[in-house]
This record gives sequence, C-alpha cells and structure tokens, in this order.
Amino acid sequence: MIEQGYQTPSCAIDPGRTALARRRAPAATIALVLAVVLCGCSLLTPKVPKITLSDIHVITDAAANSNSPVALEIVLVKDPDLLKKLTELPAAKWFETRADIRKTYPAGVESQAWELVPGQDLRVPAATFKGKRALAVIVFANYSSAGEHRARIESFHNGVILNLLEKDFTVEPSG
Repeated sequence: MIEQGYQTPSCAIDPGRTALARRRAPAATIALVLAVVLCGCSLLTPKVPKITLSDIHVITDAAANSNSPVALEIVLVKDPDLLKKLTELPAAKWFETRADIRKTYPAGVESQAWELVPGQDLRVPAATFKGKRALAVIVFANYSSAGEHRARIESFHNGVILNLLEKDFTVEPSG
C-alpha cells in the first residue's frame, strides 16, 4: 500500500537541461582538445636558447666593397625552418627579401643593421644582444660583387671580429 504524501523518486530527464548540455558539449570538447594541443606543442617544440654574444668588432677596409658603403646585418634566427633557408640564402637575396621574410616569420627573426663606409671601425657592445634568444646568428654583408657574403657565427663567448674587405668579409674570434 502506498502512503499518501510520499512520492517516488523521479528518474525522468529534464529535456531543457539535456538540450543545454548537448549545445555545450562541442565547445567544451574543442576547448579541451585545443588545450591539449597547445600544451603538447610547447612540450614538443624545442625551446630557443639564450645566446651569449660578446662584443663584435667590425673593421671596414679602406677598399671595402670597391670603395663603397657596405650594408651589414646581424640576424638572430629563432625558427628552425627559417634557419635552413637562411643558411643557403645569398646576402643580396636577404637584403632584397628581408621585409617579406619578417612578415612570413614575425617571431622567427630579429636583426640589427648598419651601413659602414670604407675605413670605418664599429664596435657593437654585448648589451645589444643581451638576453636575446636564437638558434643561430647569421651575418649578411651587401657587397656589389658576386658571392654569398654570408657567414654563421659559431662562437659567441669571446667576441667576434668581422673584417669587411674589398670583395668579401671574414669572421674570426676575438682575442
């Protein structure tokens, strides 16, 4: 016999709540997948190391670039795909396409540029690149003569000397 006033528990599902849950489920799933992908990417992507670049001394020969100014750019490369491209790119092509490269890889490259006249001496202090991150440092010099006019700086710690000569440049460790 059922007592009056006693109600049996309802197992019925509220249709309003079910519809709301169905609408929220795709958004929640997308958010979860996105969070996993972003965390996963940051864990799998190698961190770009900080560089310790000491002073750079640029010595421009009196006959450099056939006695014409030389555009010089020191490029910090942070993207591995871009690094592959830039290590094969001649300097003339770098200077021609650098604006496009910066647009394509906005976080992948950072640089400092100068234009030096023959006979000019330039000292770039270590503070210029302090705290910067890069996979590699590449120097481009825009000579009027044919050639690659590109070098990768392999050792940063003891300083670097860049000798801008008549038809090309050299890189050597300082001290």
